[in-house]
This record gives sequence, structure tokens and C-alpha cells, in this order.
Amino acid sequence: MKKSITPTPYLLVRARTNSEWDTCEFVLVGIDEEWRDMMAKRMDHIEDFVKDTYFASHVYWESPLGFFANSIDDGLLARDQDWVYVTLEEGEIDKFSNPENTLDTFQFVISKHKGGQYRAFGKHTGEEFWTEDFDLEEIVNLFPKSDNDHVAS
Repeated sequence: MKKSITPTPYLLVRARTNSEWDTCEFVLVGIDEEWRDMMAKRMDHIEDFVKDTYFASHVYWESPLGFFANSIDDGLLARDQDWVYVTLEEGEIDKFSNPENTLDTFQFVISKHKGGQYRAFGKHTGEEFWTEDFDLEEIVNLFPKSDNDHVAS
């Protein structure tokens, strides 16, 4: 996995857990054109709610490509960075380690300020796993459209 300064079909987002025994370091998100279009529609759907002073966020049932326990390589994310575009080699996702918890109840949260966050919960423990917020609006609006968008499985 390599960091990219230009948009790619993959986003690495710093992740955390409240588990005392399990780890979670990052999430990978496939951000192909279909994903970006869906997120743009979702941001449009909450536009009227955003005007409400007491509105905080809207939650969808959705999971990223995966929550992973591997350490983030040095240089991939600076201390003050929460997300970065990455390139992946064929089959590289299969080499990453998952948290020990069986994760369940995947959610995607869009905040009032158009931040995005993935959440999941340990199926048998109820422990929480989450990503740092990332600028959903920036990713959706600045990512170049391409007929060649694809996400490796």
C-alpha cells in the first residue's frame, strides 16, 4: 500500500476502538464513482436538516471494505492526518489482519458539517470501532470522474 497525493479509488482512514484487548488501526474505503454518487445524494438529502441548530448527524447502514488491525506504515499518515488516498496492489487487501472481534452493525454517519465516519460494533462484546471523521464533501466534489473507476475485491 502506498500513499498517493492525487485521488485514487481507495481511501485509508485512521480508526480506533474502545476495546481493552483488541486493536483497530485503519479502515479502507472503496471510493469509486458509484460510491461518490451515492454520498452526493445523501448529502443532498440531509441539506434541509443541516439548517436545524440541533441536528447532529444522519446514520446509514453501510460498511467499508474493511476494518484492519495492522499498524499503519511510517510515512503513510502524518500525526495530524486522519485520512489519505492510497494505491493497492492486486490481492493486498487479503493480507491485512482484521480485529479479533467479529464486527457487526456497520454504520456510516454523515455529520452536520458533511464529515463522514464509519462505525462498527463487536458482535458478541458490543465494543465500538470507528474511524476519524473525514471530509466527505471534499472527497465527493474533488475526485475526478473517470470511466475507468474500479475497486479491487
